[in-house]
Amino acid sequence: MGFDDLYQASCNLTECLREKENLNDEELEEAGKLLQIVKDNYQKIIELIVQL
Repeated sequence: MGFDDLYQASCNLTECLREKENLNDEELEEAGKLLQIVKDNYQKIIELIVQL
């Protein structure tokens, strides 16, 4: 079981949000996409843990 995908996705989201107090529409859309990737990777890991 690897956490690499979740780690990378969360890093990408963190970098997108770093040092920003307000997001413009384009940044908000990108952050939403990155958040969905984090959620999807998290869910995959949870499903694998449940199978153990």
